[in-house]
Amino acid sequence: MPSRVLILDAPSYQDVSGPITRALQELPGDFKGKKVLVKPNILGAHAPEKGVDTHPAIVREVVKQLQAQGAEVWVGDNSGVGGYGANERSAKASGIMEAASGCYRNIAQSGKEIAFKSRFGDKLIVSREVLEADLVISLPKFKTHALTVLTGAVKNTFGYAVGGEKSRLHLRAATFNDFGEAVVDVFQVRPPDLSIMDGVVAMEGYGPNNGTLRKVGKLLVSRDAVALDRVMAEMAGAPVEEIPFLKVAGDRKLGETDLKRIEIEGKLDRIPDFRLPISPAIVSIGQMVNRFLYPFIRIRPQVDAKLCTACGDCKKACPAGAITIDKTARIDKNKCIICYCCNEACTYQAISIKGHVRRLLSFGQEMLNRRL
Repeated sequence: MPSRVLILDAPSYQDVSGPITRALQELPGDFKGKKVLVKPNILGAHAPEKGVDTHPAIVREVVKQLQAQGAEVWVGDNSGVGGYGANERSAKASGIMEAASGCYRNIAQSGKEIAFKSRFGDKLIVSREVLEADLVISLPKFKTHALTVLTGAVKNTFGYAVGGEKSRLHLRAATFNDFGEAVVDVFQVRPPDLSIMDGVVAMEGYGPNNGTLRKVGKLLVSRDAVALDRVMAEMAGAPVEEIPFLKVAGDRKLGETDLKRIEIEGKLDRIPDFRLPISPAIVSIGQMVNRFLYPFIRIRPQVDAKLCTACGDCKKACPAGAITIDKTARIDKNKCIICYCCNEACTYQAISIKGHVRRLLSFGQEMLNRRL
């Protein structure tokens, strides 16, 4: 059976009921008596209008329809901000806890160590709900990502990992290609049974936190998370060969990456002038320059003291222990591994990705895009 991706019209978050009904029809059988984990993308404590997390309207409608069909529903994610309390704070701020209609679970509290087939470790702690659910329905967000180019259905499963496990993987898989491989290693723990991507309002530019919102008006749906991300990449104009996790997933035959072999329901259009972050190819050039020529121009996170509240979320998220808090966050450039976890964790947009050669690299990206 060929991989199939649905591209469904959803002009606003008030118009998701019908598309979600159609999306859930992709799963065979009924949901009665089944334990279903609904896993949104909760990056941190961001209000719905920020467009960072999966919109609560989608979570609410999925939960409503599953419950109407007799499912036992759990809603949860391990957010990008460390700590059990921070997990709940993020769920509340994003509106997802309320949208879960009593089904929210703090899955950060239910870690279980499992065998892990990865170059970056042989054990991994994941939430028990991931392992015990009869079905996993993933609700990723259509966004760019400074480290992986795009973040979608495959990357959303990285939230299976509990607590410091994410930081440990970031530390051990510090390059673009290695991190893409680590993302796929986690994905293989439990590929979702269905993915419904929030593309009603997408994020372009420097996501997953500091990008610009872009109205797209679509829900993307598939039982094949890899194929879904391939279609997202096509819509965004992102070269597949520069998205490490898609390359690895395709090489491992975990899903379809050949667009010609994907059955598409709906109209596949490229989003005009969709802005990507600097591609791995360009940043790799920057990293090479950093390492061999001009260490002082490294493309690294920088703190805006005017926006920083010294909350400490970035310090908790940093896998390299490179951040201290002294009135504002301070990043030790000698310890920083450029994983951008601090940028993801900051809910005040006080940490941006900058460098003295940023303009040069952006120019290189523009030239690359024109060539492609």
